[in-house]
Amino acid sequence: MIKLAELLNELDKPENIYAPGYTPKSADDELIQKGFRTTGTTINPETGTSTSVVEYLPKFDKIKRDLGSIAKEIRPFKFKSDKSIALVSTKLITSLNKAQELMGVLDGLLKAEKGL
Repeated sequence: MIKLAELLNELDKPENIYAPGYTPKSADDELIQKGFRTTGTTINPETGTSTSVVEYLPKFDKIKRDLGSIAKEIRPFKFKSDKSIALVSTKLITSLNKAQELMGVLDGLLKAEKGL
């Protein structure tokens, strides 16, 4: 009887059933793997229809294009006669270009992980 009680106590601790160093997938891992996740399923009592909220991965291509267009809008300030405006706008354009590049890297890494 004591052995059965010990086994039942072990079942209350699900972290003990995994191999050392292994952790179960989180909801974010599932989002990255599938590209979407559903949350908040509700059922309409009158019609019986069920609805849920679908969350997708961000559209990295759109974000990259948006960063590029913002940099283009700031580009005219790069040639101002006021040196401080020119310097700040140059640094901002450089940062936006770097962010655009890193968004491409992040997109590639997520696609590689999704392919695994």
